[in-house]
Amino acid sequence: MYYNPCFFQDFVYNLNMISIEKNSDKEKKMSQIKKNSVLKAVVFCFSLIIINNYCFPWVYMNGSSGGYNENSQPPGIQGNIPMEMLLIDGAGYFMKTQSNVQILLNMVEWQDIKFIDYFELNQLVKRALTNIVNARLAYGELIKIAEATPYNLDVIKQLNRFDYDAFLTKHGLNPFIFGVVRDYLINGDIAGTFKHAYGNFKEIEKLLLNIQSSILENRLPELEVCWKLNERCAGSSLFGSYIARIFMSIK
Repeated sequence: MYYNPCFFQDFVYNLNMISIEKNSDKEKKMSQIKKNSVLKAVVFCFSLIIINNYCFPWVYMNGSSGGYNENSQPPGIQGNIPMEMLLIDGAGYFMKTQSNVQILLNMVEWQDIKFIDYFELNQLVKRALTNIVNARLAYGELIKIAEATPYNLDVIKQLNRFDYDAFLTKHGLNPFIFGVVRDYLINGDIAGTFKHAYGNFKEIEKLLLNIQSSILENRLPELEVCWKLNERCAGSSLFGSYIARIFMSIK
């Protein structure tokens, strides 16, 4: 089963990249011992988080796994990965993709006043592709678990009764994107929201591959493709944010 928590990976990677600039061998050894101790502590704490399922995604789709009764899963379905952890993983990788995309679009925007380094541009697109593929894989696993897990009927009832129109007006949200969210949640189709996000990730991946093909030929992508990529990322971000808002409201 796929699992690759991005935030923990990045922390460990950055920790391992710390250079030890000490003059004596004794100082180097002590510094290495301290680094190893910190790493062990991080691994231990992260393991406790996974075991106790205390992790919670805050920005993108957070709380949506609360619509499931994970204690009623058939044996062998969930393994050791709580649904919430997969939500965190997918959200983290999607947000890293967004960051990559905005830097990419910034380089396209400044093409007339700054030299275009196609090697650097290609490296950026490769990072964005790696991140969006990881987001898609996390949500692929999430969907499998969701389809084999019964809903929490108390949460579904709250979603059925939720005043979506008043919520839309109060917070001044995008009516089209919020309408898509409402259509899923008012019918208790939480798995549908996961599949919708998965579809967005696939489309972003497709657009990035299109851009990469242009860059490998030392030419900038068509503006139409850049617009679509920017809009798809923004729309997907709003979709996840609106779901997070609703689930936080019914807690």
